[in-house]
Amino acid sequence: MTDLTIQMAQTQTIETTKESKIQELENKIKALETEIEELKYNPLSYDGTVYRDKKDHPYCPTCYDTHGQKVHLHKPISGRNCYYCQACNAKYFEK
Repeated sequence: MTDLTIQMAQTQTIETTKESKIQELENKIKALETEIEELKYNPLSYDGTVYRDKKDHPYCPTCYDTHGQKVHLHKPISGRNCYYCQACNAKYFEK
């Protein structure tokens, strides 16, 4: 009887672990589906220096490649031919 109780407890533990793993994978799938939908509506293309959207707005390649974040780049007031990222402080010079 004790062996049966131990086996039931082990089975419940395995079942709980499987359910949590399934939930984790379902959450990853939902996140990837959301990312796919976002890319359909606002795809970015790489021009050799920065990522650009359909409206030709520049995005930081460092933030996008490392964190998957679309961070819009800004031009400095001084008028130099470069963009800078407020999130990671990277600078990108226009070709």
